[in-house]
Amino acid sequence: MPIVSLKQLKERYRGILAGETGDDEILEECIDRAQDFLEAASHRVLEPFTMKRMYKAPADGGACLLVDIDLLSVSQVINGDGEVLTPHYWYLEPLNGYPKHAICTKNGAYWTSDESEGEFIQITGKWGFAAPATRGYAAAQQAVVYMAAYIYTQRDAQQFDVTSFVEGGAITVPDGIPRSVQEWLKRASRILV
Repeated sequence: MPIVSLKQLKERYRGILAGETGDDEILEECIDRAQDFLEAASHRVLEPFTMKRMYKAPADGGACLLVDIDLLSVSQVINGDGEVLTPHYWYLEPLNGYPKHAICTKNGAYWTSDESEGEFIQITGKWGFAAPATRGYAAAQQAVVYMAAYIYTQRDAQQFDVTSFVEGGAITVPDGIPRSVQEWLKRASRILV
């Protein structure tokens, strides 16, 4: 689901009159394409969602379980042995920022899992880059607006893609991508290891 509505695009982008409806279907497609591009280029999921995800215990026996996508909050942690771990036994990293990238044990708790027995750590929570009503979410929305508007205005232009290097690696971007979108990608791109 897009983080920007058609109404928001029309309100924020002056090149489209709010009362015009002739290109609404095209504009909605531009929003979808813009968000898909930004998610692929940044290695992030922009729209928060709730789900249970399964993990193996850290191979090195470490206290911190790295999660594979951005984490906003946790509602339940079930260790691989079936024990429910309350927040008394874990904390999220980084301590002072979002999104979170790891769940670390404390107070004598440790991660367990047994792949051969189908016993995995289960983390239920809200996953995504930023929660609605936060600066990170607003910045992501603005990047989607700028990119959607760019796609809309360039739909008939004869331009070619170029390769750009972001901290996470090389990405192919449309020629002339708005500078504000490029800056957002530099700040928001997740580095994959």
